[in-house]
Amino acid sequence: VGGGPGCDIRIEGLGVAPSHFSIEKADEGFVIRDAGSGTGTFLDGMRIDESPIRDRSTVFAGDVVLYFTLAGGGPARSGDRPAAGSPSLDNEVRRIYESSVITLVEDRGGFSGPLDGAASTPLEAVYRIGRLMSSDRDLAGIFEQTVEIAGGALGADRCFLMLHDPSGPSWKTGSAWVRGGGSPPAQMPPDALLDEALKSGMSMLVHDAGADPRLKGRGLVGSAACAPLAARKRTIGVVWADAASPSFTEEHLRLLTAVGRQAGGGIERRMLEKELWEHSQTLEARVANRTRELNETLQSLAAAQSRLVHSEKLAAVGLMAQGIAHNLSAPLAGILGYARLLLDREPGLEEALRIAGLAERLMGIIDGLMRKSARESRAEPENLDLNEIASEILAFFEGDMFFKHKVKRVFRPAEGLPPVRGVYGDLSQALQNLVANAVDALRTARGQKLLVLETGFSGGRVFAAVSDSGPGVPAEAVPKLFTPFFTTKAPRGGGDGAPEGTGLGLYSAQKLVEPYGGTVEFDGTGRLTVFRMAIPVRDRGEVG
Repeated sequence: VGGGPGCDIRIEGLGVAPSHFSIEKADEGFVIRDAGSGTGTFLDGMRIDESPIRDRSTVFAGDVVLYFTLAGGGPARSGDRPAAGSPSLDNEVRRIYESSVITLVEDRGGFSGPLDGAASTPLEAVYRIGRLMSSDRDLAGIFEQTVEIAGGALGADRCFLMLHDPSGPSWKTGSAWVRGGGSPPAQMPPDALLDEALKSGMSMLVHDAGADPRLKGRGLVGSAACAPLAARKRTIGVVWADAASPSFTEEHLRLLTAVGRQAGGGIERRMLEKELWEHSQTLEARVANRTRELNETLQSLAAAQSRLVHSEKLAAVGLMAQGIAHNLSAPLAGILGYARLLLDREPGLEEALRIAGLAERLMGIIDGLMRKSARESRAEPENLDLNEIASEILAFFEGDMFFKHKVKRVFRPAEGLPPVRGVYGDLSQALQNLVANAVDALRTARGQKLLVLETGFSGGRVFAAVSDSGPGVPAEAVPKLFTPFFTTKAPRGGGDGAPEGTGLGLYSAQKLVEPYGGTVEFDGTGRLTVFRMAIPVRDRGEVG
């Protein structure tokens, strides 16, 4: 089959090769083979090299569309009526060729033809649909032209292209056409018939729409027909047409079936192309988002690893500190005992009083450190007093000579502060990080070195605010304050080496209070630099 004179079936058309394709009898039907044509051979909308032909298949060759019906019975009989202009062939190819032309060109009774001159023959309508599927129109334009061509060729009053949407509502209207350009129809095709056509894959004809219970209340008094939009492996929708008069016949149904087969594959291909284009448009953004998420995950893992190493170091230091404190307790107890013996002998001895006072103070510091270390080892949530935690942290920093001798400390505990539920080590470590951050800032402060620690209750949250008179935070550094490994502290020795801080203090404080719905906020608008840790209280009268 092709455009050359040596072909059994000669077809003239743009893009039709001299020998375009061949059709051969196979064991169970017929096989079509592309003959190396430049424009390709398309069967039911898909390009093929070799494929069996199904009943009512559609073949594209260049700009020519052929519609094949496999005729039943034996070999062609001499009494069969040949198609006008067809070659004289005594083989099965002639029978296929004749049946296709007779089905779509010749009026065998009952086909009234188009009412509005949209297509002069059914074959022309199918041809126009085929050309439409290969055009550069968008999907909306293809839908609109399909129903216009089909509706006009059928002489219908209305024509719909309905798409099936398994993920949403069962059916949505791709396009609707009304003869004469009337307003869009209010009544849509019934889901029952659409579902039946979709499930069976068969076309259906209703001769008397007014008497059919499936169309009750639709205002239809003539006939209706629907055909599936048959794509490669599935049915993607249905083409529906109805008319008050004249009644549709089997020939009308054949035409609508041909339209459905012709349009189904082309529409599916265009829908896939659209999805691919949309996917390509968003691919770059998705890759960028995924890359950012992976980078954030890597940063979080690095921070977690650093915190783990830091925690292990703190645990080792804490264990050593407990051992040192335990070992110091015995000699201090002895010193305190001897001082009291001296006071028993000479009650007014000033040196003995000083020795006893200093020993008692050291015993208190050691006892506080031991209690703090023991509480931090607990992993169970408990009701906590933020005033008590703040007091213990200030006592802990008494071991820092700079803090003890150079920093003016102001502690303002709130009265009647409600308890919060949490793990002691989490809240204690978070507040300790804020105090340590303030103390480090005061080391480079000029003038008075002031640290204020106050607690309170506001807006359903208990808070502890740490203020310092240090140099403050540069404006460009504020957005990065809670970023891991970011620090504004100067390098050791004032050179170009590594900074004094790790950049994890504020970040860790924020992460420690987040599980409790807490926050760490910065305020640099006043005379002092303020970091405020706040923890919500579920019920002021009941915590637990």
